[in-house]
Amino acid sequence: MSQSNGRANAALLAETPAQGGRPGVVYRSAGDRFLLAEFGPMELDLTLNFRVLGLNQALKEAALEGVIESIPALRSILIHYDSTVLQPSDLIAAVDHRYAALPPVENLT
Repeated sequence: MSQSNGRANAALLAETPAQGGRPGVVYRSAGDRFLLAEFGPMELDLTLNFRVLGLNQALKEAALEGVIESIPALRSILIHYDSTVLQPSDLIAAVDHRYAALPPVENLT
């Protein structure tokens, strides 16, 4: 996972490259209480949606302290969190860990 510090990409917090058949992830700040994780290339791909829905379920099951709500979309997930409890870097690490642990998309239910 790489961190971003450039002014031009101020909202860009981190990127995880594609690996082992899993699309890459771009993590963006969406204000001071939201994290946006975008998966894969910007295209209509239902397998990306299955991954997002699987990640959403994994986050709900993890019940991470500080996470208020997660809102899945087609190829992204918006996570509302309490920034006084959870730092963005810790949330990114937790999301990245759960994303890497997802089973192959064929096995997601």
